[in-house]
Amino acid sequence: MLAQGRSRISFAVTSCSSYSNKTLPSLREMEEIAWVLKTDPQRKSIGFVQSRQLKPHERFVLGDDDWP
Repeated sequence: MLAQGRSRISFAVTSCSSYSNKTLPSLREMEEIAWVLKTDPQRKSIGFVQSRQLKPHERFVLGDDDWP
């Protein structure tokens, strides 16, 4: 008996067009928990801040094409 929402595949699978490992965080989740190295030229300081503390114009978000 198959679990609800699953179907039996009755042909040989030769490729996968869309696989998402649900045990790993998504790119968006990683961006939210990331620590960013930020420089402040006026104070001549360097330090880490949480990405959520950055203003929108200070953020750089990777696009899907930026990944190898």
